[in-house]
Amino acid sequence: MRIAIAVTRESVISVVACAYEIIDFCVRAQGGEAGAAQVVAVSSEPAAAFQQRFGFIEFLDSQLSLPVDWVFVPALEIACPWSAATYQPLIQWLRRSAAKGAFITSVGTGSFLLAEAGLLDGKDAVTYSQYADYFVERYPRVALRRDISWLRAAGLMLSGDMPWQELLLAVLGEFCSPQTAQLAANTYAMHWDHLLDASSKATAPSDAGMLQARRWLTEHLAEHDLINRCADYVALSRRTFNRRFKDAAGMTPVDFLQQARLQASQNLLLSSTRSIEEICYEVGYDDTGAFYKLFRRRLGTSPHKFRKQFASVGS
Repeated sequence: MRIAIAVTRESVISVVACAYEIIDFCVRAQGGEAGAAQVVAVSSEPAAAFQQRFGFIEFLDSQLSLPVDWVFVPALEIACPWSAATYQPLIQWLRRSAAKGAFITSVGTGSFLLAEAGLLDGKDAVTYSQYADYFVERYPRVALRRDISWLRAAGLMLSGDMPWQELLLAVLGEFCSPQTAQLAANTYAMHWDHLLDASSKATAPSDAGMLQARRWLTEHLAEHDLINRCADYVALSRRTFNRRFKDAAGMTPVDFLQQARLQASQNLLLSSTRSIEEICYEVGYDDTGAFYKLFRRRLGTSPHKFRKQFASVGS
């Protein structure tokens, strides 16, 4: 079994780093013979540029020649206008891999790369809600769904406004085993809610108002009293808001906010030289001690060690 992470210079480093760590852990936990399973990065980037940002990945297929069983496409930092011209070799490889039966998954804006490859033409798709209008404008042949946060079709699974770790663990549960995926969740202190049934081809509609709420929360991370203000934003009582949010997202608004803040802190740790205290305040935490404790509990390591392990490859 070979698992590929499709990487571009716009791939969100924290998603790539965390996904690679978790996938590699599961592959090793399987305990098969050497060479029975392999995790590789696939990129059309120059080797030097790849090593600068993603040198923590052990194997790189820059020739785009290896057959793969599963392709993981992380979220991209999409600019408007966005050009995928430099990624044509990778896009063609995605198309070939899908044609040969590889299972293709994408996180959030990773769906832009799949759309460029024509893999979503005439099909439903999801992406991050803040990029939905631009996605519709750019890919009119794709039926973007705004009412759901994930979907699965033949050979494809995409996540939108939901924790991307849910997609990763669901597919690892299928490719490795549910026990191995749960072991990874426990080891890395992730709460796996099983929001995605990897064997299901259907999706349940999400609450459109709660999609707006999730988007609003991610846009106001550094501010205070967010849960009450978000309930006011969608014109609901706090009690009703909490219930509908959990029904739609599979977690409470507080848990979602913590996860969004931690994701933002990971991005800043890997893409900036700001101090950890500055990052703590920038993502909405006034108490650095609480931030350190939460980061360690959810990610299994400290902010310092996380930055040293993954960001140092670009120094």
